Amino acid sequence: MPILDQQLLAVSGQLPGKTTSQRRAQQAMVRRCFPDLARLPLDHNAFSIEPLSPSPWRQRLKPLIKAQQTWWKVQKRLGYDRRPYFRGYNSNRPELQALRQQANRHRDKLANIWDLSVLDELLPDQTVLPFEKDPIQETKRHLNLTGILLWAGENL
Repeated sequence: MPILDQQLLAVSGQLPGKTTSQRRAQQAMVRRCFPDLARLPLDHNAFSIEPLSPSPWRQRLKPLIKAQQTWWKVQKRLGYDRRPYFRGYNSNRPELQALRQQANRHRDKLANIWDLSVLDELLPDQTVLPFEKDPIQETKRHLNLTGILLWAGENL
C-alpha cells in the first residue's frame, strides 16, 4: 500500500501528472516487466477487455471484438449486464431485497443513535433501490447499512 511506504509516496509525488493519470506508469511497467501478463485480456469494470499489449492475431480480430463490445452495451441497455461483478454487487437482486426487507424491520432501534432521515436517504426503505452512477460502489453502502440494521436487530 503506497500510504505505508513514505519513499514510494515521495517518488510518486514527484512524477508528472501524465505519468500517473490513467495508470500509464503502471501499465508501462507491466508491459516491460511482465510481457506475458500484458498480453492477457483485462476485465476492469468496463466493456473493453483489451490486453495492454495485444498480439498481432488479436489486432486482426479488433473489428469483431468491437462489435462484441457494442452488443454487450446493447444488452446492458436492455437490462442485462454481462459483467458478473455488476450482477453480484447489484443490491436489487432478489436475495438482497429479501435481506434488506428483514433488516428494515430494525430501523427504529437506531433512532437513539442515528438520524433516521439520513438513513432513509442513504438506504431507502423500498424494494428496488435506485442507482445514481456506480452500482458497485452504491451497493457497498447498501450492504454495509443493511448489516448495521441486522446488527441492531440483535444487539439494540
